[in-house]
Amino acid sequence: MYPRTQTLFEHNISLTNVDIDVDYDGLISYSAPEGQLMMPPGYPIASLNDSTYDGAHERRRLLGGLGQLTDGVIGLDDFLLTRQYHVWPGYDYLGWRNDSLGSQGFVEMEFVFDRKRNFTSMKVHSNNMFRRGVKIFSSVSCWFKPRLVADWEAEPVSFKTVLDDRNPSARYVTVPLNRRAAKFLRCRFYFADFWMMFSEISFQSEDTILPTLIPIVSTVPPIKKESTMSTPSVMTGIPFDLTLFISHKRIPQMETHKS
Repeated sequence: MYPRTQTLFEHNISLTNVDIDVDYDGLISYSAPEGQLMMPPGYPIASLNDSTYDGAHERRRLLGGLGQLTDGVIGLDDFLLTRQYHVWPGYDYLGWRNDSLGSQGFVEMEFVFDRKRNFTSMKVHSNNMFRRGVKIFSSVSCWFKPRLVADWEAEPVSFKTVLDDRNPSARYVTVPLNRRAAKFLRCRFYFADFWMMFSEISFQSEDTILPTLIPIVSTVPPIKKESTMSTPSVMTGIPFDLTLFISHKRIPQMETHKS
């Protein structure tokens, strides 16, 4: 029997000397396989479930909520140790065993955001205690789509990590997302060993800027009208068109007399 699940409020106020690095960037939910039990010989049983997840649990999947992967609490190098009191070993991590997910060799997660964004990167805090069969993911592929009722784009963004068999420290792995625009992401994290454990996932993005219509300004110069000569009226001082006066007034011609 495990202790009751803490609410997010209780969870946050109980933290002491905790490294917090939260960057939600509009994330409103994630979905993933449920975490699993790890029973290493000679060590305590580690429950690697998402104990603060506020979404649904259906068919061994977490659906439509948020939990420990977005609470800002970074797991320790030794996943059996925790930053809090009165919780079980493995509390800070969500983890999966490779052979328990069939022969696919990856963990598939989906992320939903508040609006369409241009994604620059994803940061995944991953455990790397390779002496106990835990490593960071070997590679990841992410697909994108702009809205709920749409097909996933055919071309994913793929990234291979540099595996480390010398330093067992947990670390952030930054995955470039090449400024791809989407509201929904689907990512497959591929195993590098028997176990894979995450304690935090965050995204860096920019709002999608819609194109604005620029009014077309004509560059053709205006046609200039030919100016006509005008002379002020002696009587009234009002200008009048001399050409009109000439065209309507008959000018007398001088008569020639025969000598």
